[in-house]
Amino acid sequence: MTIAVSGEFGDQLEQFVYYKVENNTIRERENIFTPPGGIDALLKQFISLEIDLLIAGNLPETLEMALSDAGIAVISKVHGVSDQVLKSYLAGTLEF
Repeated sequence: MTIAVSGEFGDQLEQFVYYKVENNTIRERENIFTPPGGIDALLKQFISLEIDLLIAGNLPETLEMALSDAGIAVISKVHGVSDQVLKSYLAGTLEF
């Protein structure tokens, strides 16, 4: 499963952390930056990275709908440091 978590404060759409997760273990971690071009460019980037889930803060409704239409699950209104957010999600303790 590939998961993207928005930047440290949750509402920043300029940067995400990309995680490759297998059996609840992080196998790969990389910072990714949003390309210029708005929602369309971000959506193309997520599709090319094969993101399954985005965990983020407050997202525009249009972005949530576009991600959902592309088959990418979204958990929004989550704030915190990316690594801690992912660990809480994997442990089943993420509050949203």
